[in-house]
Amino acid sequence: MWRCQKYFNRSIDQRIVLTLVRLFIPILMESTCTRAPRPLPSELLGSIFQYLLPSDLLCCLVVSREWHTEGVPFLYSHATFRAGTPPSVIQIYKSNKHHIRHLTLDVNESPTASEEDILDIMLDYKIPKLVGASNSHTAFKLGPGRPALRSFSFSGRPSYITRLDDILLTFTSLTCLSLNYRLSYGEVYSSPLSLSRILETMPQLIDLSVIVNSYEPLTPDSPLLEPNAPLYRLRTFEFDVELIAYPDPTLRFFRRLGNLVSVKVHSGFILPGYLSGRRSEAVSQALSTFCPKLQRIERVGEVPFHLYTFPSSLTTTTTEATETTETTEPPPAPAFMPLIRHHTNDREEHMLIEEQLRGQFEEAFEYFPNLTTVITTVSDTFSAEDLRCLAVRAKHLTHVDLAGSYRSPWRSHAPMLLRSGRHKVTGLDVQVFLETCPRLKVFRTSHSIYFKEILPLDAAIPSDGTTVHGLESDLARSRFAKPWACEGTLEVLKIGFEMVSATPWHHRVVFAQLGRCRRLKSLTLSPSSLIPTLKHGMDLLEGLQETLEEVPLWSSAFVFDDKETVLWVLDKFKKLTKMGTNAYDGSSIQEQIMEWVPLEQRDRFEFIHRPVPRVR
Repeated sequence: MWRCQKYFNRSIDQRIVLTLVRLFIPILMESTCTRAPRPLPSELLGSIFQYLLPSDLLCCLVVSREWHTEGVPFLYSHATFRAGTPPSVIQIYKSNKHHIRHLTLDVNESPTASEEDILDIMLDYKIPKLVGASNSHTAFKLGPGRPALRSFSFSGRPSYITRLDDILLTFTSLTCLSLNYRLSYGEVYSSPLSLSRILETMPQLIDLSVIVNSYEPLTPDSPLLEPNAPLYRLRTFEFDVELIAYPDPTLRFFRRLGNLVSVKVHSGFILPGYLSGRRSEAVSQALSTFCPKLQRIERVGEVPFHLYTFPSSLTTTTTEATETTETTEPPPAPAFMPLIRHHTNDREEHMLIEEQLRGQFEEAFEYFPNLTTVITTVSDTFSAEDLRCLAVRAKHLTHVDLAGSYRSPWRSHAPMLLRSGRHKVTGLDVQVFLETCPRLKVFRTSHSIYFKEILPLDAAIPSDGTTVHGLESDLARSRFAKPWACEGTLEVLKIGFEMVSATPWHHRVVFAQLGRCRRLKSLTLSPSSLIPTLKHGMDLLEGLQETLEEVPLWSSAFVFDDKETVLWVLDKFKKLTKMGTNAYDGSSIQEQIMEWVPLEQRDRFEFIHRPVPRVR
């Protein structure tokens, strides 16, 4: 009855709430009290109820009338309607619609709730079904029991609800709005989304997500373009790349979005070639000029705008530069020193070039000086130059994610990066980034670092006198890597290592580097050909036994099936609750591992589920 959610998504300290719950349990349980329970202040009850699960709230409603009165608004505050929602649940929400504060509609499939049900819940008024253009301007009559929504999320077909945009504009107190739909040709609901109407009608809006494929063009008298108007309160903005892709001066709508902290751009409804060349630079300049507080940039799909530019390719960064029309001429090639794509035979020459590159990156123009988080789902759209500059220039950077699983239907952006004088990210760029960035806490990448790129100058050579095959050639070809600058701060790491042989000494060099990250909580080695055994260096991870909580994958090329290593990990890593074995569920390897592991610890291992074959 009193179980609270494990994780709290609110600002109140979870320990305070749990302490309050445990403190008042003996007082409030009628079965253990000889007198009536002492009433709690309604503010305290509300602070507790907002963290309880719906099943627990239902139990609380039968404790007393006071609890019922205080708990009902929290029980019906979140409403979600999608395919499969029982009609009885819909009727319950229709009777308690005045308690709804957060409404979610998912109509990608045929939902159980009809249009009349949704309109009754949102407007508290029985509206006849609007058919044809003759009723397109019918005024809404709002009922007294309509909910005071704070957040609204819609995903699916906009024609499911007639005049959805007009209905939304009646909720002027919204703080969070999410719209995700695509208009098809010939669809009845064909009006494009008006960004200016939304921002002007909802002045309290903090989070806005409009992932649509049709935006209303801005007119010269649009409120978004007023130079002296106050800034909107908007802090997070998620939109489709079509809003900024075409050569139109609509980039000026960022003028009144100076409070933005987070931007997320999708490329789901447009060919990637529309946002390239100078248009990419214009987007970066507009965000830099109008949104100086920007800290988080997330790109879903092929959205290739840059984070840095170099003096030779830098155009004017004034406000007027973002308001001019774009030309189709290719951008001038930046005259910076090209990155090293391969190792040179002369190690001293190689290190000298890297130092010169570092000095060049320090002179690059930084668009977003307050950047803390960078996330991209298509690594081909993120240039190696941006990654190197982030390591050198970004003073507040803590989160970098280049390991997205997005699969674009379009061709790669690598040719476009080459035409602009930039390059794809390689394992060498990742290694240099980790050697340079000092405050990194979360780093994920789908790239692999080659062994010769991580071999340090003071690599531990076997002391037992054994001869290591190819040792001299490895040392001769190595760039002599430096220790990672983020060893004392890194908490989440997903990375791969490309090993050239099964020589234990090679693998121990990599595990030694991982073992120096003493604050690591999550480690994923994929794509990686590391061999996860004690012989190959797993014992060098012993220093992580107080912090490591999950390892979704020890290796993507080998199975974690060495008995000595499995028992050693179970004994040393008490906090480790999740381990990926890279073995199939139901295989003989799984049965063998389960025989070694005590019954109470078997849930710590994860196996790959075999795909169910399709029946023709």
